[in-house]
Amino acid sequence: MRPLILIVDDTPLARTTLRRTLEQRGYSIVEAGSTEEAIRVYQEEWPDVVTMDMLMDGHNGLIAIQLLQRLDHKAKIIVCSATSDRSFVSGAATLGVEAYLNKPVDPERLLAAIDKALAKTGT
Repeated sequence: MRPLILIVDDTPLARTTLRRTLEQRGYSIVEAGSTEEAIRVYQEEWPDVVTMDMLMDGHNGLIAIQLLQRLDHKAKIIVCSATSDRSFVSGAATLGVEAYLNKPVDPERLLAAIDKALAKTGT
């Protein structure tokens, strides 16, 4: 069974770009365009890894990460964001994200971060 990745980003182009990279590697993909949708999709699909944007309409990614971690304390989350604001980077690190990658995301760094996260769970 192929690992399932949840892409959370409010920009359709960003989701499409990540989807293409990950599908080429053989991952299954589900998407969410908001924090609320991410929570719903997570509960329905229980993905192996989540990629999370930091700046989204309605919530910032730190809130979304906290909500996902309440659902599943073992959630594997990789931040993919255009912001490198210290408060977001340090906040994400405090929450225990697997990696913090700046957009445009380097495909090899993303794949390496996902592989590392999956290796922790044996997926």
